[in-house]
Amino acid sequence: MIENLRESIFLRRAAGASLALAALLTGCASQPDAIQRKTGWMRAEVADSYVYAYPLVLMDVAKEAATGGDGAQPGQAPLNTLRHAQALPPVGAL
Repeated sequence: MIENLRESIFLRRAAGASLALAALLTGCASQPDAIQRKTGWMRAEVADSYVYAYPLVLMDVAKEAATGGDGAQPGQAPLNTLRHAQALPPVGAL
């Protein structure tokens, strides 16, 4: 019984190793396609979208962090209202 178990474990490991080796060799045999550089209008569009859209997203995230709720949390107040704070907000408060 123990010999069959050892033989079974050995065969499983050998089969797993041979499958891994076959997968590795299959990936090495194919030639990769040439990497195309992003040029022309696509590169310009990506650059423009980053330059113009990223600040808008960043401002929206900052607005959401600074506003919200009924003003129960320190440093936050509802939109279009001012909230007087008695002290500075604690460290780590959003």
